[in-house]
Amino acid sequence: MIITMAFNAVLYKKLKGNFLTETATTPKPTQIIALVASAIYVVAATYFAGLASTNIALGLAFKGIAIPVREPLNIGIVLAFCWLFSKYQPNLINNPMPIGGLKAVFFGVGTTIILLSATWFGLWQIGALTNFTPSPIDQQAAIGVIFGFVFVFIHGLSEQWLLQKIGQQLFARFYGKWVGILSAGAMFAILQALQGYATPIYIVNSVVFGVLMAIMAAKFGLLAAAAAHGFWTWAEVIYLPDAFDFHLSAGLFSGHGQDSYSSLIFTLVAAALCLILGFAKNFNYKTKHDEIKH
Repeated sequence: MIITMAFNAVLYKKLKGNFLTETATTPKPTQIIALVASAIYVVAATYFAGLASTNIALGLAFKGIAIPVREPLNIGIVLAFCWLFSKYQPNLINNPMPIGGLKAVFFGVGTTIILLSATWFGLWQIGALTNFTPSPIDQQAAIGVIFGFVFVFIHGLSEQWLLQKIGQQLFARFYGKWVGILSAGAMFAILQALQGYATPIYIVNSVVFGVLMAIMAAKFGLLAAAAAHGFWTWAEVIYLPDAFDFHLSAGLFSGHGQDSYSSLIFTLVAAALCLILGFAKNFNYKTKHDEIKH
């Protein structure tokens, strides 16, 4: 991590001018290296924030301090890395990708509901989903499930903040919005692989879902991606296992786990949503590269 930050600092000092705010041109070799180094910084910083906050929270729990500090620490560390990056490229943080508001949150949640509903319906249609019945849940557990969304939303915001705020913006500003979107998808897949989702189907689904969130971020703001990530995690990890009893049989289209993330149906539905949203009009910002008349 320290090596990556130092590497970025040296590269930026060597570059002539602020290449992130110049008119888009064919990048120089040093600029390409700086872009790649910045992508490494984004992924490494996001991964480190999650790992450090988890270890701190576990350490406190072992000492009998059972307070939900993981996600607040996670977003705090992420914001610290964002501030550190802005010291070397202050103009990048002012790049006009919107943060978004309630509209972005509703859009992110709504799109993810469509994604998961279509995916789980498909799993039921092919006969992979069986014994899907409501599970009794007491009041205390229900409160935990509801409030769990708040923390997974912060978790989603923590992971998407640097990916969209720096990673996607950086590539979009220099190469155009579609390269920015695809780069964000690739960075999300690398992050997920570092967290254990490293099999081929997980990597593919991480890329596609990462691209979908990047499209939502470009269209409605960063909070749309955060809400999509948070709701997806909440629904598959917290809500469905607690609220229902079910069995998901392993197979080519159904995947190999008890969630839909390793399913090929997830891939197809997410890809279809990427196409639908990706070719919709009215993205909220245009990069300098996109404004050039070719």
